[in-house]
Amino acid sequence: MMKSINVTYIVAIYNIERELLEKCISSVVLNMGKDDEVLLIDDGSTEGHVAKICRNYVNERVEYIYKPNGGISSTRNTGIKLAHGKYIAFIDGDDFITRGYSAIFNQISNEEILFLNYECCENGVSTIQKPNNDISRIKILNSVLNHNEFGSYFVGVIWNKLFSKEFLLKNNLFFNEDIRKDEDGIFIVECMLADPSIKYIDFSCYSYYINPNSVCHKFNPKINQIYIDALKARTLVVEKVQASGLVAEETLEEGINRQIFIGLQGALHINAFNKNIKMSYMQRHKLAAETYREFDENFRFRKLKINHFYSKKNQMKFFMLKKKWFLLIWLYVKRTGKGL
Repeated sequence: MMKSINVTYIVAIYNIERELLEKCISSVVLNMGKDDEVLLIDDGSTEGHVAKICRNYVNERVEYIYKPNGGISSTRNTGIKLAHGKYIAFIDGDDFITRGYSAIFNQISNEEILFLNYECCENGVSTIQKPNNDISRIKILNSVLNHNEFGSYFVGVIWNKLFSKEFLLKNNLFFNEDIRKDEDGIFIVECMLADPSIKYIDFSCYSYYINPNSVCHKFNPKINQIYIDALKARTLVVEKVQASGLVAEETLEEGINRQIFIGLQGALHINAFNKNIKMSYMQRHKLAAETYREFDENFRFRKLKINHFYSKKNQMKFFMLKKKWFLLIWLYVKRTGKGL
């Protein structure tokens, strides 16, 4: 092991398709700096090609770690504990990088979190995403919790950032292993509450791949509980923000309401109104009714109020969901072909 390591690339892997996994790992290995390391952390993959591909890249600076399945948060936490780098970069196993982070080290002055640009890849089209506003702690909290301060730029994710390992360990910052949704957003809020020094660098190297075969496009009988658990975890972190006084009460309240709406919308999209699943309308109606019942029991969805919408489309969806117009929702999904 080297005396000094600049960046630890933590690559989270679970049953990634062969071609995507090859592209991901090779991009990291080819672009890593001479003083960097790579941790390939396999979260209990059951597909045989995963271990074989990972082991092909193992050397003195690339380590393959297999662990029992525990979810993405458990995988990342394992990486944080094993990392030797001054900074940590989180890589999802179906994404890739085009340049190494060592290219920006002359622009870093011991900041604890660095915000970078990224490339979004969907249906063969790539676009560079940059923040349309100055990066600040308060704006980040506002954006993650409610207001879209930075346009189409994702603030509440981890893969377009570098994190100081010392900062994470000093503040005991790890991912919530009890949830399977919204891990990134909650982690970012916890980081901001620890008052890090932050900096934005106009540098792009990460390519975020929108995978049409990801779990959000497949039927999941546990999806209602997954969203409900995540919303409860977000409510707890919002209480911390409320106690800090950093964000206005009305922003926090509407933010939670917006997340409940997004959660219901997501659960309905994955199961009841998933156009890729063959089932009768009556079956969809039954699934939708069950989802409403569970959300109402936990969050009283029917009494939710949202005063500001980012688009007319979202306002229309909220209105249809509040009214429980199942047939109209299903006709909308079929007509647009884009899901709920």
